[in-house]
Amino acid sequence: LFYYCDSRGYTQDDNTRIKFSLMKHQKCTPTVPATSPENVERFRIQEAFRYKEQPYVPFYYDFNNTLTMIAPLKRNTIGISSQKAREHFLLKADRPPHVSLLCLVRDASAKLPGGVGTRPDVAILLRDSQFVVQEVPDNKLNAVVSGALD
Repeated sequence: LFYYCDSRGYTQDDNTRIKFSLMKHQKCTPTVPATSPENVERFRIQEAFRYKEQPYVPFYYDFNNTLTMIAPLKRNTIGISSQKAREHFLLKADRPPHVSLLCLVRDASAKLPGGVGTRPDVAILLRDSQFVVQEVPDNKLNAVVSGALD
């Protein structure tokens, strides 16, 4: 119905006409505030323990007195694993090899209050990670998060 009305350029509602081209396109805006420095530090301590000490077991994050369970990072397999992390412009080079962008986006999604939020919300919460390069512009971060969530 929207495309039908849009192709004619107008809509009728109570005998008023509104030209669609004058309406602004609503962009997806963040709904969560930036995390406080104290909470970022608490998250980074938990994140370091999860990624460096216990990558094989499910992990419980404590966000604002709420426990959130996250799936294990990798399987406990016997064999040779990669010794070096794959390069990515968004991730720091000195990270464990099993730290990937998808794992970090999954963790940021788990931090959403009530499990509900927008893509920019996930991008804001992704910046809290110690494995993300902080100097990356917001537009590139949003594009990467969008791809990871798809």
